[in-house]
Parts: sequence; structure tokens; C-alpha cells
Amino acid sequence: MKILISFAYRAWCRWTFLPVTMMVTSGLDRIFAKDSTRWYEKAILVGIFVILNAKVNYRHHGCHTRGGRNSQINYEPKATSQKRLHQNLERMTMQKTTRKWIHRLERRIDRLRHRYKRWYGYSPVVVQPYMTYGTADELWVAGRLLEAKGVQGGLDDSRWKNLVHMLRRYQSDEIPFTDITLALGDEERTVTTDADGYFHYQWKKPEADNVQQPWTQLTLQTVDPELPRAEEQSIAEVSVPADSAEFGVVSDVDDTIMRTGATNFLRHTKTVLLNNAHSRELFPGTAEFYSALQRGASGHANNPFFYVSSSPWNIYDLIAEFIAIHELPKGPVLLKDFGLREDRWFKSGHEGYKKERIEAILNTYPELKLVLIGDSGQHDVYAYLEIVKMYPDRIAAVYIRDLKPASRSEKLNTAADKFADHNVPFTFIEDAAEAASHAASLNLVTEKSEQEVKEDVAEARSQMNAE
Repeated sequence: MKILISFAYRAWCRWTFLPVTMMVTSGLDRIFAKDSTRWYEKAILVGIFVILNAKVNYRHHGCHTRGGRNSQINYEPKATSQKRLHQNLERMTMQKTTRKWIHRLERRIDRLRHRYKRWYGYSPVVVQPYMTYGTADELWVAGRLLEAKGVQGGLDDSRWKNLVHMLRRYQSDEIPFTDITLALGDEERTVTTDADGYFHYQWKKPEADNVQQPWTQLTLQTVDPELPRAEEQSIAEVSVPADSAEFGVVSDVDDTIMRTGATNFLRHTKTVLLNNAHSRELFPGTAEFYSALQRGASGHANNPFFYVSSSPWNIYDLIAEFIAIHELPKGPVLLKDFGLREDRWFKSGHEGYKKERIEAILNTYPELKLVLIGDSGQHDVYAYLEIVKMYPDRIAAVYIRDLKPASRSEKLNTAADKFADHNVPFTFIEDAAEAASHAASLNLVTEKSEQEVKEDVAEARSQMNAE
């Protein structure tokens, strides 16, 4: 009996936050969402996850001992290194098996849900295209087929409404295994969504007359006539850098252009959950500095921008809207899929993910140098350093917004010093004015643009002091 109580207590202590989170999310979804068929699926998955992980903890953390049938104290001597290694391998095997079966169960449930909705009927669906990039020889088209959520926000929306909209974004109802027609001029291609509703297509050798700089547009629509549509068709935009481009710019989003407080958990959670694209804050001078980089040294270069973030695709619309509201240079928004996989619980980490994204951009445009912009709070320095080591001649400059200058770690300073070993200009910045001055010294922006950025930052500071 005591062992059973200990087993239940361990499961409760270690994993209670998971079912509680799911219960809260599911309850809100049942109240506010049009379709609430998925709440019980999450409850099943979380239940299995809790039971299997509790079993691992029971076997390897002192509950299962030789101290007697009713003993909860481990009287065994300290395990040897070989025994600990064996225990760790056994635990990893159990977790791998757990992950595999949860992944397969999730896929099975998704297929059953899809069949049920095919029979019962979907809510109006929308093809959500993602802004991507390409060349005259190859275009990358991507997006997701979802049930329309109606999560467009406004400046006067309450925090409660923003919270409900954010939960709806994460409660995405995707349409899997469905054909999408891609139209470019007179050319048409067909792509099928995957199990999570995503689609990716590499359009090779498009007709030259259909490819426009700096943006090429395609028309997307579902093939299935039985699917109700929230809109007749969607327009996808693909960035094709102009011949006049001098360099490209890769920018992070959180705490680089958008103030989110990523280094403070409570502040970050509040910003993410309770604000929309209108109420989120842009760092002063950022729009002017980015526009200056887009114009380049010539003043009319039309340099391409790429926004690379570790945020999930669920909030793509929010980030794209934020960029448009604040008149930042339009560019592909490259986010991350947080979905479960058989080989690991989540996709690659922040550093590895950004490295892969930037490397793909460099390989797509072998003649284009990049300016990398990030912040000191989310390992951007380390990701950018790895890129510099691999492509030292392709990086024009690196700018890192220093969120906590007074408490910068020794590890961060050591990594920052290594950029000089590869002759790549690197600097920590506190605001856009510092970045503009440094960029002007490298002939990345004009002196006129530098002055405009400084004036904007000074005006913003005076307004803040007045308040």
C-alpha cells in the first residue's frame, strides 16, 4: 500500500503541471472554440505520459528497493559507475519507447479525427501561406491548411481576449492529407499536406516571366470541393532578392525587434499570452535602422530581410502582422515546429535550429553576404559564432542587443571575443543608434540614414522621460 501511495505521490509531484495545463487549456477551448473535439485526445496522451514516466521514476529513484516489502528507504550501497550507466541506458530506453508509442498514438488519433471530420464536416478552412524565399531557378512554397480561428486582434482588445486568441492559436485544427493547388501564372502544381497540415514544395525551373523581384506571388487553394472555405484562395509571397541587393539581413524577433522580456519568465509569459500584434512593443529606432539596412550604402539597394525565430509556427500570423504594423522591411518569417517526434520530444534546440536556417539561406544565395542581428538572451551569440566559423567571408557584421550589460556572463564575453579571430565585425548594442553608427562605419548604411535613426531614438527617449 505504501509503495502504491509513493508511486502516486511521485507522479503527482513530477507531472501534475502537465494535466493541469491541459485541463485549463481544454476548458477554455470547450467554452470559446467552435470545435472542442480534441480536448479528450490530449487528456489520453497526457495520462499515458504520466503513467509511463511515473513508472520510470518508481523503478529508478528509490521506491523499488531491497529494504523490505513495505520499506521506502533504499539501503543499497552507492551504485558503481557501470551500474549507473546501465540504469541510465535502461531509463533512456524506457523514455524512447514511451516517446515512440505516444507519437504513434497521436498520429493514429489524428487520422481517426480526420476521418470523423470528413464524415461530420469541417468548419470553414483557410490555406495559411508562409512568406518564404527563392531564386529565379527555384521557389520554396510553404504553408498550412487549418480551420479558420478568427484570432485577428485589435489595439483595444482586452488581455482576456488576447489570452483566448493565443490559446486558440495553439489549439490548431489542421487538415492533414489534403491536396493544395499552387498556381504561378499559367503553371499549376499540386502538393499534399502532411499529418500536421503543413505543406512544403520546391518549385524548380519556373517560367522566367512568372518570377518577379523582389516578391513573386502564387495563388493557393484547396482541391477538395467538399471542404468549406473561409476564403476562396490565398496569396503566397516568395522573396526573390533584387539584382541591386548588396547584402541580406537575418534578424531574430523576441527581444531583438519586439520587446518580450525573454530573460524574465513571468514578464515573458505575460507579454506572450496577454498581448497581440498591436499592443506588443517595438524597440525605438528599430524600424528606421532596418529600413536603412534595406536601402544599403547606395540608398536604393532593396536588400532582402529574413526573420528567424525559435517561436512556433502557431504564432506566424501575429509576428507577420507585427512586422507590417510597424513598417519593418517585409521578409520571410521562419519559425519552428514544436511537434513531437519519434527520436526526441521536441525539434532541435534554439542554437542548432538557427544555425540550420541561416546556413540554408547562405547556400541559396552563394554571392550574398549577411548581416546577423540578435540578442544576448537566447544563445544567438553562440549560433552566430558557429556560422562565422563555417562562413567567415560571408558575414558582413554581427549585432547583438545587450539585454543585461551589467551582468553579462564570462562565457558570453569569451564567445564574443572569438568573432575577431575570423575578422568579422561584432558589437554589443544597447539601442538602434549605436548599431546605425557602427553600420555607417562599415559602409552598410548612409550617413543620412544614420542620422535619422539617431533622431528617432532620441525622440523616443524624450517621450519616455516625459511620461
